[in-house]
This record gives sequence, structure tokens and C-alpha cells, in this order.
Amino acid sequence: MKMKIMYLHYFFISLALVSFQCDKNKSITAPEDSPINLSGVVVDNKGNPINGANIHFLFSLTDSSFGKIEKSTASTRIQFSIPSRSFVKLQTLRWHTREIVETIVEDTLLAGNYSYSISSKKYTNGLYFISLNAGSFSQEKYLLISNADVDSLITTIPLCSSNSFGQFSVSYQMFGFGSPIIQTSEKDGTIIGVGYISHSIKIVIAKSGYKTLVQPILIDTTKSIQQTFQFE
Repeated sequence: MKMKIMYLHYFFISLALVSFQCDKNKSITAPEDSPINLSGVVVDNKGNPINGANIHFLFSLTDSSFGKIEKSTASTRIQFSIPSRSFVKLQTLRWHTREIVETIVEDTLLAGNYSYSISSKKYTNGLYFISLNAGSFSQEKYLLISNADVDSLITTIPLCSSNSFGQFSVSYQMFGFGSPIIQTSEKDGTIIGVGYISHSIKIVIAKSGYKTLVQPILIDTTKSIQQTFQFE
């Protein structure tokens, strides 16, 4: 049994959805919790805390060997086959925390070929696992979503949201810093290049009724950051 990620044939310039695999020498399980994180307080222009502000981020890939993404797509297709009647679970999980973002299939399926579409319009930027379990078989693929269009990005499921004190915290592990991303050809699976998520990111904070805040931050992964983010 093999899971295959396929691209659909319609594209959106602002959105890049690409399938990758991580370095095979690295564990595919989420790393241990780390105390190193980005902590923030979201306030209005009077310093009052904002509850329920959604946190996203913009990033670039940095490595000279990483090939340019030539096309972008708003959806991707997962194809797999099962040899016999099996209980199948197909899910997308958040990187590091392995939080379930979406359950695409959770049902008993007959033997045969199957194809399901994942709409990237639901997902904020970052790395994800695509997890397939069918009977005793299990497999994971990796998905990197990079959406540079802020207006559409803020409509997706955020990394997290601020609490009633305006506070939020994101582990650096969730950003995927230091995780080698191997870009492979859609045609034959050959390696095109290796990239890393740049430590120079932009935090995007959105809340209905306020102008979306986009603030550049340079991450030093040896030190936590505590910062106040103020809406205009």
C-alpha cells in the first residue's frame, strides 16, 4: 500500500502548496517539548488586552540548493489503495504538537483505489503531517504550506489565539526551524534541493474589528522572545 500526493490542475498565484519529505535521518515523530518559544501579548492602542486574536506567520525558505516553486495550487489530492476491507483514517496533523487539524476520512472502506482532495484554504502557513492508517498499515507524508497573501491567510485555522489576558505562546518547534525540507520532483520523486525555514519571519495577528498586524521578527532559537503586539 502506498500513499501518493497529487496536484490538481488549477492554480492560485498567491498560494503555494507543495509536498515534501523530511530528511530520512531525522525522526518523523514530533520532538520533545521545548521551553524556547515566542510569547506575546496582544493589546489595542490603549494597552488593553485583546482576547481571541489569531496568530499566523509568513516565512521564506533559505538555501541556495532549494529550487524555485514554479506553480501554486489551492488544493492537493491524496491517492491510496487498500488490498482488502479496512478501517481507514486519513488526517492532517500540526507539526510538532501533532494536533489534529482535519480528519479527512475515518471510515471502513472496501478494497480499491481512493482519492481525496485537501483544500489548503483551511490551513495556515507551516509544516504539517499527512497521516494515513489503514488496518495495520501506516504512513506519513509531509506538507509545507506557504501563503504570502495576508488577506486569505487570516481566514485559515491559526497557529493559536490570544487568551483573555491577550497572551499567546508558540514553541519554536512549531515553526519548523532547523528541519531539513527535501524538495522532490512531482514526476519521478528525484531530489531537487534542500531548504530550511528562515529565522527571519513575520508574525501576522488578526482580529475582527482591527487592522491586521504584520510584524517582522528575527528568531534566535537559543533564546525565548517576549513581545507586545499592538493593534492600531
